[in-house]
Amino acid sequence: MNCKHSVDFIITRRQLSSVFAGILFILFFSFIGGYLAHIYVVSQRDYLVTNVNFGITGQKNNESVGAHIVQGFIDKKESLHSAELTGFGTYKKACNFIEELDKKGFSLILNEHKSCTPQGSDIVWYQVVTDLYEDKNELVTLVNQVRQHKRLNDVRFVTLQG
Repeated sequence: MNCKHSVDFIITRRQLSSVFAGILFILFFSFIGGYLAHIYVVSQRDYLVTNVNFGITGQKNNESVGAHIVQGFIDKKESLHSAELTGFGTYKKACNFIEELDKKGFSLILNEHKSCTPQGSDIVWYQVVTDLYEDKNELVTLVNQVRQHKRLNDVRFVTLQG
């Protein structure tokens, strides 16, 4: 008698559901991880483009740091440096500060920020920053020169990694 013994591979519905749920779980978190990485890269690029292309009035300012620096930052993964000099509660005071330093030969940028107070009301404030520099020592020299003309507290240096 020729008796063949065969083993059947049997998966229950419960096991199949668990495997399917695991695959969906992995796919979901892979998607979320990729999405968050994309958001991070886009936000850094937008920060660069905003600081490079817009001056005091919000109009395109081609005389500020050129687009070649931004392209170099994106292509070569270089570091760019900027300094956040001070903040103002009104647009007029911020513009006066920038115009006064502009007369002394300093090129600065005005960024508008919108914040929400703990009470829930929206406020707008203005931050004066420097152009983007490839050399941090050059930026530190510029900030020290500005300090000779204006009293600055808590200057924050920002480094953008490519």
